[in-house]
Amino acid sequence: MSYNSPDFTKIELSAPSLYTITFDGIPYQRLSGSSLSSVKQVKIDADISTRFEEFSLILFNWLQELDNIKSLTVTASTLQILSLVPDLFNVKLPSLLCNLKTLKVKLKPLPFRLHLISELAMFKNKSHKEIHKMPEASAEPFFTIPEGIVDILFQNSPSREIDITDYRSPHQIVQWVEIDLKTVEANETSNPQRGHNFVAFIHNLGTLE
Repeated sequence: MSYNSPDFTKIELSAPSLYTITFDGIPYQRLSGSSLSSVKQVKIDADISTRFEEFSLILFNWLQELDNIKSLTVTASTLQILSLVPDLFNVKLPSLLCNLKTLKVKLKPLPFRLHLISELAMFKNKSHKEIHKMPEASAEPFFTIPEGIVDILFQNSPSREIDITDYRSPHQIVQWVEIDLKTVEANETSNPQRGHNFVAFIHNLGTLE
């Protein structure tokens, strides 16, 4: 599946011999089916535009429906979207991905909009003092993998194997670090209302169609 249409809200599968599902695009539709236990391998490269909480819940629905998979390949943006599921880190999910053995993560620069949404999520319930310390952490090369999300995916798995691949060229990595360092320098003298500005900015993004 690739860049599917938002004109319908559900994908219902009946494919008892289906082994692999590959998805690339915005997850508009919830997934359901009566013969999904045959799916053992899933590959997802997801993005979002607006309504990020809704799309994160849809993406999470996929993982709940595909509960028999053994191998999950995702991009960093997919993990960021999953991390936006409300209260995801505060609840136990005893039936989530019980047979998962391998997680493969492809590190790629986040789309601009998703990068801003992810920062907003980091600001939630943070004090001004904590917010001012956060930009320095964003210069880390693995900043794009949300803290704790890997543990969520493996919480019911008896074993785990994680493979992280950086798909950026050396030039992109150097450029990424240079941009983040400039951001850190700029924020050292920034307005104390930085977090509130992000909230207002994301709110404006959410009104765009």
